[in-house]
Amino acid sequence: MLEGANIKLSSVATDIMGVSGRAMIEAIINGVNNPETLSSLAKKSLKKKKRI
Repeated sequence: MLEGANIKLSSVATDIMGVSGRAMIEAIINGVNNPETLSSLAKKSLKKKKRI
């Protein structure tokens, strides 16, 4: 469903149902669409993938 909405979360997070993925999905549901805001929700190993 996310891919159909052009949201490529799975290309960054291998476990989209993990802590970071759930936080990002919840933020998207609540209307957040700023990539920097969404990337700030990354936790632990996903933070290492964050591009500066």
